Amino acid sequence: MNSQRTAIIMGSLGFLILLLSTSSLPAQSAPQVTSQKSRQDASTADASRRAAWQIQLGARVAGLASQLPRLDVVVLVPDLATWIDEVRRWGSRGTWPVLIEDDRFTPIFLRKFAPRQLVRRASVGEDVPESAAARRALAREIQNSFWRPASEADDSLSTATIYRNLGWRPPGIVATDFGDPAWPAALVLAMLRGQLLVDLPGDFGAPNGSIDEPEFVSLDRTVTGFFESSGWNWKALGDDLDALTVCRSLPVRVRMPRSPEQLPMIPNLNVDRQRTPLALTDLLCRNADGSRYAVCGWIFGSEIRSIYMAMCSLFIDRDSIGLVDGYDGRRGGTMYAHSNTEEVLSALSYESGFQGQGEQTSRANWLPLMSGGVPSDVLFVNSSGQAGFMEMASGTRLQAADLPALKHPLALYLIHSFSLFAPQTPNSIGGRWLDRGVYAYVGSCNEPMLGAFRPASHIIRQISLFVPFIVAARLDEGEFSKPWRVVTIGDPLMLVEQPSLRRINTLEAMVEVDEVDVDVRPDLVRRLRAEEDVTPGMLRDLHLLGQDELATGLWTNLGDDATPEHARAFLPVLFERGVTGDYRKAFALAGEPAGEAREMLWTLHGGRCDNLRNPSDVSLFERNLRVDMMAQDLEALMPSIVRTRGQGSQRAAVVSAMNRDPGRTDMNGLTAMLEKYPR
Repeated sequence: MNSQRTAIIMGSLGFLILLLSTSSLPAQSAPQVTSQKSRQDASTADASRRAAWQIQLGARVAGLASQLPRLDVVVLVPDLATWIDEVRRWGSRGTWPVLIEDDRFTPIFLRKFAPRQLVRRASVGEDVPESAAARRALAREIQNSFWRPASEADDSLSTATIYRNLGWRPPGIVATDFGDPAWPAALVLAMLRGQLLVDLPGDFGAPNGSIDEPEFVSLDRTVTGFFESSGWNWKALGDDLDALTVCRSLPVRVRMPRSPEQLPMIPNLNVDRQRTPLALTDLLCRNADGSRYAVCGWIFGSEIRSIYMAMCSLFIDRDSIGLVDGYDGRRGGTMYAHSNTEEVLSALSYESGFQGQGEQTSRANWLPLMSGGVPSDVLFVNSSGQAGFMEMASGTRLQAADLPALKHPLALYLIHSFSLFAPQTPNSIGGRWLDRGVYAYVGSCNEPMLGAFRPASHIIRQISLFVPFIVAARLDEGEFSKPWRVVTIGDPLMLVEQPSLRRINTLEAMVEVDEVDVDVRPDLVRRLRAEEDVTPGMLRDLHLLGQDELATGLWTNLGDDATPEHARAFLPVLFERGVTGDYRKAFALAGEPAGEAREMLWTLHGGRCDNLRNPSDVSLFERNLRVDMMAQDLEALMPSIVRTRGQGSQRAAVVSAMNRDPGRTDMNGLTAMLEKYPR
């Protein structure tokens, strides 16, 4: 960055001052006083300041984001080395989303962001450093170069020194293992949030697992050490460092002894206080007395997914809020009823993307309603159940296979027991949501009791005032403010500002495109005007750019000349349009591909695959049972199998599926299913 950086920081502070003054919040520090009345006033002001720390934290984040220049551009790259090269280009001329292109997360990001310019870069043909030490040095060099003013000739300055020279107080710390696939997400979250980036190596286990007391004590001591050695205030919420983002693989749970006063006192809940399972993201960042000194968020997974999650948090606008209330009035009472939440939303500028309550949330209504994907940017759901299913209205149950393929990125607040018990497993509720494209997620890893969750109406009030999404989900007082079982996945500084209050410093400029790269939109226009033959790439790029009508016209003109590759590229357009019959035909022409195409097939026909009457359609679905969900899919399809083949055909269908050499998870599910259908 050049000398504009100082102006950006000062502008950010100015935005903060303006926001705090318009929110009638007290100053961040009280003046020195001597009289008893002045001391009482100072104490009152300090208490008020701490009560409003969440808003102040969000205002700091929003202030910086509003000053960092942004281009209305998305750049797609083929590999991590090219991604690093592109991120290096961020600076005074702007920032923009950079994604490693794939067929799952890239389309839904682009359909939501809808950039004026889409660039596809060729590989730089370089290798990413293999050692964690070299990657760490590279990341810090990139971050420091981004923040260091051009007038500063000393390139050996630490990030902390650069921040201090600029008068910037980092809002948090980002910790990663530079040998973990999620380290690129840590880099960009540290860069664009103005945070400290630290190294957290070691093998603590997989996300589905747990760690015991010795491992947690070691991890906790290391994390606390990051804050202690930072040089900024950190011991209480409302000071300098209030957030920790962990970008790496870690177990979701901790099992360790806790004294009675360290755990919530919950009537009628028998808690094993010797090795009770607790959420790691809730147990971290606690003082010795159990009070919280920072709020923790967590990102894990592949390079592609973790980068996508970070880019969503940093660049996606969250305009609409959806409400799905699976409670029937006997559960949750009025406090958790979404009818109250609708009243809160009515006074705010968010769009109301979807509401469902009572009979609307039964499985029979959920499936066709979600057959086009979730229409909201942020979704609040009340349900109950276990890791593998959600209990909804009318005693109906949703399984992981019933959760839809998404049309755009989603932030999720799920009041539900055990949804994140196995966040790495795609056939669990939480694992399925994350696998589909949820990038911010508040849920539970074990039985939390309803009181561990804040009602949606309370959270929406807070996020409308610039309180970060994950911060708003945390309880600050009462028994459930103690370490417990609510897991927070995503960037803890992510905001869900009201659209009417959001400030984005978008520049009109575009990025320069090298000769070896492609500026997708003008390149498509050139090729179409030249009447070149329609290629699968044209159809794919038209969909990425939101030009589904034009893609449909080209597809129609192809007629019998359409190849399997054309059909495969056109399937997302048919999914977007919700055309079931045409989708099945194109899916068959495409060779019945697995992956996203198969996911869209099942989502699009949600609530309909049990009512098929054409034997060829039944066979199509039977051949395309999804990996790790074969038993769930087959169970949903079984009424159509019986309808077209007669009673007694169930066992043969299960055996046929078992003969396809399924994996362990599917074989276990099918074996259990077979017991329902005796010979």
